[in-house]
Amino acid sequence: MPTYVMWWGQGLSAMMEVVWRLQGWELHSCHPLLGISPLASDKSSILADALEALIGAVYLDGGAPAAYEFVKRLFTDSIEEAIPNLDKFDAKTRLQELCARIGIGAPSYDTEGEGPDHERVFTATAVIEGVAYGSGDGRTKKAAEQVAAIEAYDALVEKYDV
Repeated sequence: MPTYVMWWGQGLSAMMEVVWRLQGWELHSCHPLLGISPLASDKSSILADALEALIGAVYLDGGAPAAYEFVKRLFTDSIEEAIPNLDKFDAKTRLQELCARIGIGAPSYDTEGEGPDHERVFTATAVIEGVAYGSGDGRTKKAAEQVAAIEAYDALVEKYDV
């Protein structure tokens, strides 16, 4: 069985968000069916769960070949469009690997949130050995930390000329 048919995890939510945006799907009409509140700030994990269930149903109905073809048809174009930006999908890991490669401490993140629960905005700062190298904003802590990691990575590349 192709390995990416079985691939689930943290990256799925992010990838699904990219896929849906690239394909212009009108999924907001499905939100009530999936139990998503219009006030919810992060719907991607619920939508990813729904897609996972759909792929599972295709697998149970038609087996691995049918699930493989379904996933392939659904993701191939979007993955090809996303390839130039893969380094931004997990900027925190990329930053941690760079820190290890140049022999400095691992990054930590100072994160604060502001605003009401349904419109919360988080600000994160990537700190390495007591120095702030990047900051970013996002609707979730994870998103803000990813933006901060991208900025910190770029700053370290410039500072250490790597």
